[in-house]
Amino acid sequence: MAAYWMLIAILLPIAAGFAYLALGHGPQIVRRLYVMGIMILDSVLVAALCLYTPERSLSFMIFTRSLTMEFRLDGLGRLFAALLALLYPLTTLYAFSYLEHWRHNRPFFMFFLMSYGVTLGICFAGNLLTLYCFYELLTLATVPLVMNQMDHDSIRAARTYLIYSIGGASLAFVGVVFLIENGISSFELGGGLWAEEPIEYAVYVITFLGFSVKAALFPAHVWLPRASVAPTPVTALLHAVAVVKAGAFAVFRLTYYAYRAESLRGTWAQAVVLGLCAVTIVFGSVIAMRQIHFKRRLAYSTVANMSYILFGAALMTREGMSAGMQHLLFHAVTKILAFFCAGAVLHRTEKEYIRDLDGMGYSMPLTFAAFAVSSLSLVGIPPLCGFVSKWNLLNAAAALGTPWAYFGAAALLISALCTSIYMFGVCARAWFPKGGKLSGEKNEADWRMTVPMAFLALTVILCGIFAKPICDWTFRIALGL
Repeated sequence: MAAYWMLIAILLPIAAGFAYLALGHGPQIVRRLYVMGIMILDSVLVAALCLYTPERSLSFMIFTRSLTMEFRLDGLGRLFAALLALLYPLTTLYAFSYLEHWRHNRPFFMFFLMSYGVTLGICFAGNLLTLYCFYELLTLATVPLVMNQMDHDSIRAARTYLIYSIGGASLAFVGVVFLIENGISSFELGGGLWAEEPIEYAVYVITFLGFSVKAALFPAHVWLPRASVAPTPVTALLHAVAVVKAGAFAVFRLTYYAYRAESLRGTWAQAVVLGLCAVTIVFGSVIAMRQIHFKRRLAYSTVANMSYILFGAALMTREGMSAGMQHLLFHAVTKILAFFCAGAVLHRTEKEYIRDLDGMGYSMPLTFAAFAVSSLSLVGIPPLCGFVSKWNLLNAAAALGTPWAYFGAAALLISALCTSIYMFGVCARAWFPKGGKLSGEKNEADWRMTVPMAFLALTVILCGIFAKPICDWTFRIALGL
């Protein structure tokens, strides 16, 4: 019976999204209480599932002996689900303020609720078929969020996102079919396909590239910066929580649960994916320095940081897997904080470009104090959490000791330098304006924005100071304990 709670956690927000339309044009307070109530209720259910994990899997659709839809919650799924349960309600509260006077609130919250349930389906997927189905559904649930404004730019961004996502899913489908035909059914850590033939290496690379489209791996990164035209709650969702992290999550499943990672280690397949990750890390960081638009700068930062996670997965060691999962967690809370800060500035001042931020730290002190915390973490300054995951990624690369691992480690160091330039440049303008120019009277966002920002800033600090339990948890997951 306990396994059925996983299905309930998935279906509740999806059904609630459809039911949201029935509220019609009722009082706004009723609609908000409904959305937040569903978010909190489902997040509490997910937290309970993470703490009291069902021992059995749930097969709810059986097509053939090898084709079943199965849910099972293991260590990796718990990690991703816990992240969603924390960040989705915070984003909902933030969105209430950000979208207060927007015309398209109803479809936004409908698809926002549905995207939560679909992403949980990815977390709870017990085999490749289930993962792939919900991975595809996530595209359908998030495209309407990207085009929420229904203007030319948002429709163009949604079209680009859809094209890239379908292309990536097509590549991933090749691997899903190949692996299922070779007897890979339920996910078991270290218990997948032992790769020996060139075709098996090629399928791994193709599938890695397909899943990595959502994780913005170069050259399939184009959709992510374009999607920054969407409302900030959407870009925070895309860049920090659901979509990009779903791509990285799928890569972990492929590398450690579908394949035997040690059979790929040292092969040309590993060299290809490590090389692409290293190139993306440097490319995203360098292009971010050149961006003058606030949110697009953060978008290219996400391009680079997502490949930190993919790099950890591609090291194909327990240490690499653990460090990659740490960065998946720590980057999520750090980057969503940065986007919340950028969104608060846009919402309160309608200023989108970095050149317009001079002295704004004095008119929006809490916002830019939180942004400073996010910047320090993204650069990798101790004792914040970004330092911990980057340090462990470097250690994992050094432990592997191959030329491609060292190449990736060098990319991480170059990226850290670039990150300090493009993040601290924003802080310098906000707090140390040219000519001592100040931005005027206080213009801070309301509590529905500042409370999530303050909470996330505190989380970034505490996750760095008390990182050891989290690191131990991720390493136990990598060991299958």
